[in-house]
Amino acid sequence: VIEVGCGPGLGAPFVARVAERAIFADLLPSNIAEVETGDGELRVCCGADRLPLPDSSVDVVAALEMVYYLPSFP
Repeated sequence: VIEVGCGPGLGAPFVARVAERAIFADLLPSNIAEVETGDGELRVCCGADRLPLPDSSVDVVAALEMVYYLPSFP
């Protein structure tokens, strides 16, 4: 699971608990610094449009803390 736009990680405990592998990404370094992660979890500072991951490398993309910033959502 990757949580894109994770903000300060309010959803991180839930994501980490249910995911086999969790990655948390946000554009702001200050947000990424606040995300509390456990063993095996990764924090990445990047925009949602520039994730440093190969295509098809994650099964689930979550947008718990960013979806309301999008101008439209399918």
